[in-house]
Amino acid sequence: MSYTPTEWSDGDSVTTAKLNNLESGVSAVGYEPTEWSAGDVVTAEKLNKLEQGVAESADVMAKYFNRSITEFKIPEDPSGDGYEVGDGCYMTFLGCALLEYIEGLENIIGLKKNAFTGTNKLTGTLIFPNVITITGGTEGYVFGGSKVESISFPVLTTIEDLTLCGMSELEYAYLPSVENIGNSLQGCPKLKHIYIGADCESIGSACFGGSGYQSSGLIIDCGFAEGAVTGAPLAASNATINYNVPDPESIDAMIEGE
Repeated sequence: MSYTPTEWSDGDSVTTAKLNNLESGVSAVGYEPTEWSAGDVVTAEKLNKLEQGVAESADVMAKYFNRSITEFKIPEDPSGDGYEVGDGCYMTFLGCALLEYIEGLENIIGLKKNAFTGTNKLTGTLIFPNVITITGGTEGYVFGGSKVESISFPVLTTIEDLTLCGMSELEYAYLPSVENIGNSLQGCPKLKHIYIGADCESIGSACFGGSGYQSSGLIIDCGFAEGAVTGAPLAASNATINYNVPDPESIDAMIEGE
């Protein structure tokens, strides 16, 4: 996905740049690319490892397009920009109902509608260290149907309406850098703890509608002072709102600090 193939010609030199580019195109889960350096001997062992990685990547991609993958590795973007995931992007995991494990979330910079909709077996904690925006949820949820229990967006600044709605198993969310939150966390019945950072400027007045009613009580920790943000967190079920809460620095620390 977004891999730029080398155009080989008869008589070309096999350079480390070409080999490393080829290694970067292998997307098989668990494959560890060989780091080629000047002067390295091109051995049968290294080439056979690369050939096997390419073969396994082709099999993974066939299953991806058939929506039958159980695990997937998002490769690095050769351009260095990172990927957006969702409708109209290089990739979407819409309908990947068997997906249980995913690597390479650090290579995603934006999420759009249907990025992970229908991933019914995707559970546990997802950390997106480089995602800045979540958009397009008014036309379709981003995680609808997933069973993700905890979600972390350390640098996320914008969450549009409905994008994180309908996450039936979500319990924890960490949003330390968010600036604008729409009505985007509705219908998350098990939600019990969320951290919103001090840079937040606006929150939809119905942001948490229908969320938290199956938990023991939703805790909304805010890094800002009471009254400082337009549309303070409203419409949550059985919620306690705390203000001027220091950033716990990670979702794990937030959970452990309960």
